[in-house]
Amino acid sequence: MFNTLTAAISDPEVQKKARKIAQLVEISAILNSTLKPDLLLQNILTAAADLLDCCVISILLYDEREKELRFAATTSVNMDQLEQIPVPLDNSLAGTIYTENRHLVINNTKEDPRHYDEVGDEVGLQVDSLLGVPMRIKDRVTGVIEALNKKEGEFTDFDVSLLLVIASQAAISIHNAQLIQALQKANLELSQADKLKRDLMAIASHELRTPLGNILGYATLLHEDAIDKNKPLA
Repeated sequence: MFNTLTAAISDPEVQKKARKIAQLVEISAILNSTLKPDLLLQNILTAAADLLDCCVISILLYDEREKELRFAATTSVNMDQLEQIPVPLDNSLAGTIYTENRHLVINNTKEDPRHYDEVGDEVGLQVDSLLGVPMRIKDRVTGVIEALNKKEGEFTDFDVSLLLVIASQAAISIHNAQLIQALQKANLELSQADKLKRDLMAIASHELRTPLGNILGYATLLHEDAIDKNKPLA
């Protein structure tokens, strides 16, 4: 029993998996260290690419208004171009992952009719293999994380497990960052509205004070004139 355990621990593949699991713990700490959305997304991408040993990692978030997926962040690809390309829920691998709420492993995308070629064609990226998992907050799917082009071999079940954990952490971290950002924006707008209200009150008070002063001046003059006219002649 002891010899079997020792042999397992010394196995290079087991050691590799143990290191990756340890990295997941570090990633959790990194994701909880910032509430800035841009920095948070970059941390997620860097960690996922390192863990999965792939060429490209992309995060797509669901656009409630347009009812489609939009790229929120990616590595090794021009993000300005990707931001202009919506990914439909129908007839795309990312859309399938989102709508069916399940992961997909496609180690030869050329043979899958659901592969959405427009994105790769637009940015000059050839996608040979893909691993994608849904990003969830409880039972609600908020987006998709895709790993593209495994550098060595094929995507494995262990890769799926790693990306599922990252996706779960990422979904919560991104959601929290968005809530904080929305709260900060609301506070700023309230502060600006309060300042605007004070400024308007000050202006209104000043503008009203001027004509009132004139009216009171005229009233005083009329009152004094009326008194003078009613005085008996000597």
